[in-house]
Parts: sequence; C-alpha cells; structure tokens
Amino acid sequence: MAEETKVVSFNTPTQQPVYDPAKKYTWTEDATFILKGGEFGLILNTMRNILSSPEAARFMLVQQSNTVLEAQLAEAVALGTVVEATE
Repeated sequence: MAEETKVVSFNTPTQQPVYDPAKKYTWTEDATFILKGGEFGLILNTMRNILSSPEAARFMLVQQSNTVLEAQLAEAVALGTVVEATE
C-alpha cells in the first residue's frame, strides 16, 4: 500500500492595515467615503465659518484678482506683447 501524503495548511491570520496619522495616504479618484449626518454637518459648518471670515473674503478677492491678471498675461503672451524672460 502506498503511503498517503497529507497536506497540512496553517491559516495565518493576515493583519489588517492600521491607520497612522503620521503617514501619507492616497486613494483613487472614484473612492467613496461615507459620512454620517453629524460628521457632514461638522465639516459644512466649519467650512462656512472659515469662509465667512474677513480674512477669507480678502483671500478670495486676491485669488480672483490673480485670475484676472493671469488671463491678461496669457493674452499678452499670445499677442507677443509679453515674451518669456531669459535668465
């Protein structure tokens, strides 16, 4: 009689990744994150509070002004009025 070979497998538990706030993480563009109502409200109210501050209003004006200047500069480059600086 031939001796039967027995296969023994050990199921080693795989460790689930643990979040470490000191590390950087990435995700795909279509990743889904689900917030509870209280969490959503907290984030929404925080953003509204920050955006209603005078500093945020000034920053948004600066950003809008920069957009206007960049558009003017792009047009001037396209017309040849402004050329790339040589070092």
